[in-house]
Amino acid sequence: MTVAGAAMTVAGAAATTAGAGVTTTVAVGVTTTVAVGATTAGTPAVAAVTTRAATVDRSPALISLFVHRGITVRRTDAIHLARHATQLEALYRRCFAEPPWRETAERLAGFRGRLTAHLGRAGFVGLVAVEEAGGERVSLVGAVYGWPAGPELASGTTFDDALAAAVPSAVAGRLVAPALIVAELMVRPDRQRRGIGRALLARFTAGWPSAWLCTHPDAPAAGMYRRDGWREEAAFVVEGCPMVLFTWRAR
Repeated sequence: MTVAGAAMTVAGAAATTAGAGVTTTVAVGVTTTVAVGATTAGTPAVAAVTTRAATVDRSPALISLFVHRGITVRRTDAIHLARHATQLEALYRRCFAEPPWRETAERLAGFRGRLTAHLGRAGFVGLVAVEEAGGERVSLVGAVYGWPAGPELASGTTFDDALAAAVPSAVAGRLVAPALIVAELMVRPDRQRRGIGRALLARFTAGWPSAWLCTHPDAPAAGMYRRDGWREEAAFVVEGCPMVLFTWRAR
């Protein structure tokens, strides 16, 4: 379970981003990727440069944003993410059945219901990381999604009530609009530590003034949040699972 605030907007004629081993420029419908090879004395050697049109599934559906060693990150919406619910559930199970989460069979089985509820949230938006080979889509290896926070903290669920009880009023004020909530951030275990999660989250929060999320204090991602400037605000427990609240503000 991961919860935080963030979202992705692409404004203007072009945007340039840099990641481990790749620099991507997103212009009007065009993605240019510079793949970086081995480095010598700290100087990267450019291995290849490719340019291709960003994929748009007619309406503002999936837009290619980032390519890294065969992995493409694309923006998605509720309609298109729902079409890949089976793959998303498989990804969730691979991520959260393992330590430190060790979610129960009941909790894992309930993912579909929670996903359906999340997809119905106003302003739902997300990014997916898809591994490709030879131009063919192979598998979903990562995803992040969420929605804009409302004017007040949510209540009525075990998670919402536990969070509200744990945060002081000063912190609670940073968890409402105009922040965006990151409901889930997950990367397939055998694809972790490659910068995929960081790339997903950085692009997801771009354009938002603030964001928040919650995760297990011993989750590998918790260290990434700390290193990337996310602030630990509160600790609480949900159904026996320890959680930590992280907040982020744009610089």
